[in-house]
Amino acid sequence: MATTSKRNTKISRQELETNEVLEATDHLAIFLRIHGQKILIGASIVLVIYIGFVLWNQKKEGRLREASDRYFAISQDYEKAMNDSQWGTTERKDGMKKVIAEAEQIQKDFANTAVARNALYLQANAYFYSGDDLGTVTNTQEAIKLFTEYADKAAQEGDDFEQAGALLALGYAQENLSVLSKATNEAGSKQALAAAMEYYDRVVKLPKAGFLKYAAMNSKARILNEVGQRDKAIELYKQVVKENREILPVPAADANERDRRVYAVRSAVDKFTTAGDAITELNRLGVPLEEILPKEEVDAMKSL
Repeated sequence: MATTSKRNTKISRQELETNEVLEATDHLAIFLRIHGQKILIGASIVLVIYIGFVLWNQKKEGRLREASDRYFAISQDYEKAMNDSQWGTTERKDGMKKVIAEAEQIQKDFANTAVARNALYLQANAYFYSGDDLGTVTNTQEAIKLFTEYADKAAQEGDDFEQAGALLALGYAQENLSVLSKATNEAGSKQALAAAMEYYDRVVKLPKAGFLKYAAMNSKARILNEVGQRDKAIELYKQVVKENREILPVPAADANERDRRVYAVRSAVDKFTTAGDAITELNRLGVPLEEILPKEEVDAMKSL
């Protein structure tokens, strides 16, 4: 099996005392559990771009409406394959094959249009989520090729956010390649991990990457911790919290029950942000909340 998205991407679980294949399998299981929840960033970006395109497209001629309809249909097929089947199953792979074929046809039929570019990104995601078995990297490498093409197109258009989405996906794909190669090609595995870090660095440097900048910073921190640079990882996670987390208004000591419940809900929602991910990782690394958040907020959280 193979790829995907990272949310808590801790591809590391300290040593297994078994052979390399068992170790790689264990790392892969952790990687998938984490990534599987998050490279949906890719899918999300596709859908956001698509919504804007549809609104614009309503005023266009019938042929572009056809493109829009066909893209919408395969985006639904993609979502179905993602949600209705488990990783590595025949159903998942068959569903993604259908998406890949139709996305490629859309690019041919509607070349040089926004919908063709979106189809390219969706095709890359489909390869990424098709996955590879240990010892093979065919789908992952194809995803890397297509994400690279999409990133180049976004750069030509001057769209930092689209480019950041592709570069972030490339980082995830390279991390996946590192996992898949670990048992049979240690040098290649290390190169892939270094490549992932380079892609994350490029995202961080884009002026208008938006929240994807912080997703990339979390990914960098994860890798730093994995290669034994725990202190640097903690420093980077703390930076994400400092720069990106909306500090919630702390309820007063005499706040009513409703205000306290609202605060609790807002705190729960925060866990889904990139800052929330960083806080989760810091906790996992043994960093107390008092070193992460303002004292008054920690006290309020503990009192709920």
